[in-house]
Amino acid sequence: MKKTLLSIVTIAILASSSANAAPVEKDIAIEAKIVSAIKLTKNSGRALDAIKMTYDPVKNDGHFTHTEQIKFTSLGGTKIKVSLREAFAMLNSNNKTFTDYKVNIEGKELKNGSAAEFFDLTNTDFSGSLNISAKQPIDAVDGEIYTGVLKLSIEAEA
Repeated sequence: MKKTLLSIVTIAILASSSANAAPVEKDIAIEAKIVSAIKLTKNSGRALDAIKMTYDPVKNDGHFTHTEQIKFTSLGGTKIKVSLREAFAMLNSNNKTFTDYKVNIEGKELKNGSAAEFFDLTNTDFSGSLNISAKQPIDAVDGEIYTGVLKLSIEAEA
């Protein structure tokens, strides 16, 4: 009898607890911010970390030049905006500097302090040529090494 009563009480407890369990509703806010990822590489996809300029024998007036096929890739926007963050300069250890700097991408010259240039993206990419030229100092000596950093600002635009 005790076992029967215990079984009945147990079943009653189980039945009442499941009958009284109310569902819980919970709302969770979810957010995803689209961040534009922009990459600048050589057109081949390899990293563009350094450039070695060479003497321009066509001008033969002290100008050094370099042309590189480049590719911008942007996961956001339909075009990119490119400008110089600061004036490009090449100096040696004695602070002698090159002059007559020109930096252009696909024929559009980038100048310090002037408006940015815009390039349309095709399937998230823009490919074109980066051309850099500068003229050596008049008093340059054979073997001197001049270095500088080209600082670009690259932004995605809608």
